[in-house]
Amino acid sequence: MAPNAKLPAELDREHLTQVLRDGGFLSDQSIREIAVPIDKDTEVSHVRTIELLYDRPAPMAPNKLFVKTGQPGRITPTRNASKIEGSFYSGLAATLPGGITPRCYGAFQAGDSEAWHILLEDLDPTHERATQWTLPPPLPRFKDIVATLARIHAVYWDDPRLGVTVGNWPTHTWSDTPFDKIFPGFVAMLGERLSAERRDLLEAQRRSSKVLFARYAGPRNATLIHGDAHVLNFMVSRDPVSKDTRLLDWESWRLGTATDDLAYLIAMQYPPDYRRRFERLLLDHYWENLDPKGNYSRDALQEDYRRSVLLLLRRPLFQWDARLSASIWWNNLERIMLAANDLSCRDLLG
Repeated sequence: MAPNAKLPAELDREHLTQVLRDGGFLSDQSIREIAVPIDKDTEVSHVRTIELLYDRPAPMAPNKLFVKTGQPGRITPTRNASKIEGSFYSGLAATLPGGITPRCYGAFQAGDSEAWHILLEDLDPTHERATQWTLPPPLPRFKDIVATLARIHAVYWDDPRLGVTVGNWPTHTWSDTPFDKIFPGFVAMLGERLSAERRDLLEAQRRSSKVLFARYAGPRNATLIHGDAHVLNFMVSRDPVSKDTRLLDWESWRLGTATDDLAYLIAMQYPPDYRRRFERLLLDHYWENLDPKGNYSRDALQEDYRRSVLLLLRRPLFQWDARLSASIWWNNLERIMLAANDLSCRDLLG
């Protein structure tokens, strides 16, 4: 086995053995040895691949697990975020089409502490990242990705369980939103680096809560969304002809409009030349794969997409406030501002 790295105390052999027994993957077998060939920080969490050796043959048990934990001292992901992702894997994941998400073996919160971990299927033998960051994936793979989003969104499209037994509808009372508190510090920090035109657009968006959030009053054409659907959260099959695509990192799932995921995936992540050439094609492909569509027209999708782009102007400010790298929030701000301009999103403010 690969050389060992230090594991948190709550990830000892006894705990992992019990998890696999509870899941029916072990009977009287036990984990004899754990190795950690991959152990690294991401921007907001800590991930490991662990290899497992058993004291006797265990044909039903995994030989590898992908383990996600929090980074001590990080603002994000918060303890609440770990609960959100845990609730997804322990309940909602089973309601989605097979092969959309990795199998979850367990999601745990260590009492009242900040320690948590999620144990997932290791997809590395069969899947890979769709591309290198920040290169767009090949167009056939990108179409597979948006088709996968359409399959996910279709499951809960206008489902009566939304807001009742599945999630909660967002409440947008602008006076108590954190955005109001973040905005002045963000503008002051950037100073002259933020143009007057862009500052005015952010200010106009900040003042227009009733117009922006009217779309969510009496929810319609709404569904369960991922909330962080950038391209590196998708794993595509290593088989070049397979369309088997998985979506990871469900710590931001919520109820909303499907275009919130699409705008984050396309408009937030890619520069104008690429976006202008492929944005409409990708949205067309998404709509063609959305079944059932009900009364949701392609024109309605386009208007929701524009509104989602406008709402995403807030995301870089939240990322800055969460102390993410400037290489993330600054580039996101640049791209989403350009998309808002191209799509005449300010017109939506009246």
